[in-house]
Amino acid sequence: MATGGANKLFAEDSLFSIDDKRVRVIGLTSPSKGQLLLRLQSFAEEKISLKLRVNLKLSQPVLATILGEELKGLELDNAVVEVPIDKISVTGVLFKLK
Repeated sequence: MATGGANKLFAEDSLFSIDDKRVRVIGLTSPSKGQLLLRLQSFAEEKISLKLRVNLKLSQPVLATILGEELKGLELDNAVVEVPIDKISVTGVLFKLK
C-alpha cells in the first residue's frame, strides 16, 4: 500500500510533469550523451501551449521533431517550459542534462 511519503518522494524525483490531460508522453530517450528527448502526442483539437514543469536536472530546452531534429529554442522560466503543439500532432523537446 502506498503512503503519503512515497507520493512525495515520487513528485520530487520526477523529471517532468504535464498540465494537460490531452497530451501524452509517447517516448523518452537519450539521443546522445548528456541529452534527453521527450516525445509528446497531443489529442487536443486545437493548437495548445503546454506548460511542462521540469526537474532542475534538465536545462536548455529545444523544440524538436520526435526524431530529435532541433527546431527552435524554448525558454525555461522557474522550471516551466511552454511547448507549442499543433492540434492532434506529435512533437519533441530536447533537454541538456546537468
